[in-house]
Amino acid sequence: MYDINQISNAAAQLTGETLEGTRLRLGTLQRFDCLIPSAPADQALLESVLASALGAVDGQTRPFGVREAKPLDAGLMLRVERAEELQALLGLLPYRMKRGPWRGVRGLTVQKDGARLRFGFRSWVFEQSWRPAPVVLVAGPHAEDLAALLAAHEEQVHAAGHSAQWDPQCPEPGPKRQEPATRSLVRQLRASSALGSALLRRPRLWDSLAGYAGVQVGTQMTEYGLDWTVDRQVNGAQFDDARLIEVLTDHIVGCGLRVLDHACGTTECTVRLAPRPGMWGWRGVLTVRSRLALSSPHIQVTGPRPLTAIGDRLGVSRPHANAGVQEGCVPDRGGAVVQLMGVPYAEGVRRDDLSWVAEQIAAVWACQGLATAVVLTKDRDHLLGFRDPGQPVWATTSVPKTVEGWRRLRITPSPGELWLLKVSPDDEAVTVALEHARRTYDRVILVGRNDDWPYEDQPLGSPPMRASSCTGPGRMRGTSRSPQHPNRAPVVSR
Repeated sequence: MYDINQISNAAAQLTGETLEGTRLRLGTLQRFDCLIPSAPADQALLESVLASALGAVDGQTRPFGVREAKPLDAGLMLRVERAEELQALLGLLPYRMKRGPWRGVRGLTVQKDGARLRFGFRSWVFEQSWRPAPVVLVAGPHAEDLAALLAAHEEQVHAAGHSAQWDPQCPEPGPKRQEPATRSLVRQLRASSALGSALLRRPRLWDSLAGYAGVQVGTQMTEYGLDWTVDRQVNGAQFDDARLIEVLTDHIVGCGLRVLDHACGTTECTVRLAPRPGMWGWRGVLTVRSRLALSSPHIQVTGPRPLTAIGDRLGVSRPHANAGVQEGCVPDRGGAVVQLMGVPYAEGVRRDDLSWVAEQIAAVWACQGLATAVVLTKDRDHLLGFRDPGQPVWATTSVPKTVEGWRRLRITPSPGELWLLKVSPDDEAVTVALEHARRTYDRVILVGRNDDWPYEDQPLGSPPMRASSCTGPGRMRGTSRSPQHPNRAPVVSR
């Protein structure tokens, strides 16, 4: 039910990996609901430190100056475009001044790794755990001697009378006192390190949009954590924010964010996005500010690149965002609704089992070219009262909350679609969700509580569908259970 070429294209278009390398990486996965993996907390912190430097370099021909960001089992591999990006990373390295305080990011290390540089942290910076130590491998432009650049930087530090402190082979004790947060980049970035890492792992997103002229990234401390700001320069009048939002809110290839607000004018467009509640390492808001760049008439405006991740077709001169989830943008499909119910006793089918069954059934329909959806009734999540380890001491408020909407479950061959919506179990919320789903999708599966009966709030106006169309051998029809499978969920067709 997956097209390896399709999902490889979707990932490679955002990371810059080769298609062959992406296929090999994705071929080892058992699930394809997260094509660009999220980094663990310590790894994300290291990547955010590097992203903060790469995002501030001027004159970059590619976003962040990164040509490729390849996720590895042991971390991340970056291939930068110019020597200027390497100099920016070397500027982060810590050194001890002859007189005065330390400079650079304390605890950051670097060493030669063949033709690449290996960046990492000293053990007292990150939490000791079963996970491997964080590492980012950096490769430079063709024929660039990275070892010579590192040696020249070290010689420059020594010539100024300072001592380099970034060699991991030379032990260095941690500081006796914690630096103030206003001076410690690590303490600031720890609050929303996952957000910076997510941006660095998708560098080619920005130049896939219309009129790309450059991006710069900055951070700002807030009362709830650390905000990231992307200033995007655009040649031409098309900001292309609809496609940008669709990628940033996507869970499969994008960052899984939610829109807080979106305001557009003639010369500037600003969108703010926040993470889902309860996510560690995401205590911040991402602000993307798109501005018209000052360009001469002879500068050619770059067109948008088709993005497989959001359903763009190759060869389309001006791809548009997928309108399948936008109210009123598609004709009324009059989709049929099927409800899955559990057995009303303790040994019955659990909600997670029903959700998994519903996803598999809907995936088969999606591969047949149908727009399908799963509506899952779910009580409000009760979060345990553990303190977020990424919450800084200066955080006095919560991250702005957002409303959950439709979420894509997987990438399907066109024109198929597969979406999920979680709603509260009250009848009004379910009715509204079903009304929208029937207009937007061809087939809808409703998963209710284990003690629910089918919702009879309105006639669905579609002929009944037999469960036999999707459940295969050993299937059940109506509300009866198969004697061969006593714990299988009854299927009610409506």
